[in-house]
Amino acid sequence: MALKGSTCTGPEDNGSHDDSLREKTTSVSEVNHKCNATLGCTIANQEAEIKSLLKQEETLRHHIEKLEKWIEELRGQLKELTKHNNALESAMKQSKIAFESEQNALQKVQETLTAAGVVLVGNDYALKSEKVLKEECDNTASTIRNGMDEAAG
Repeated sequence: MALKGSTCTGPEDNGSHDDSLREKTTSVSEVNHKCNATLGCTIANQEAEIKSLLKQEETLRHHIEKLEKWIEELRGQLKELTKHNNALESAMKQSKIAFESEQNALQKVQETLTAAGVVLVGNDYALKSEKVLKEECDNTASTIRNGMDEAAG
C-alpha cells in the first residue's frame, strides 16, 4: 500500500510484478536490491508523512494557544459581568427597600392628612356650633334685657 503523497509503490500494489518474480529465477542480490528500494520508498514516504503531521501539530498547537488566550479573556469578561450583575442586584434590592420605605411614609402622610381633615371638619363644626350658641346667647341676653327694660319702665 502506498502512503499519502507517495510516489513509490509497495509489493501489494504490484501483484503482477510478484508473479513475474516467481516465474523468473532471480538472484538474492536482485531481490535484496528490490526490497531495499521498496523499503527506501516506504521510509521516505513515512518521513514525509511525519513532517506533514508535525507541521499539522504545530498549527494545531498555535490554534490551541489562541483559543486558550481567548478563553482567558472570556473568563475575565465573565468575571467583570458577574461583578456588575451583583452590583446591580444589590442596587435593585436597596432601591426596593427605599421604595417600600417611601410608600410607607406616603401612606402615613395620607393617614395624617385624613385625620387632619377630620379634625378640620370637626373644628369647623365646633366653630359653627359656637357661633350658633353665641347668637342664641346674644338673643337670650337681648330678650332678657328687653324684658328687664319693659319691667323697669
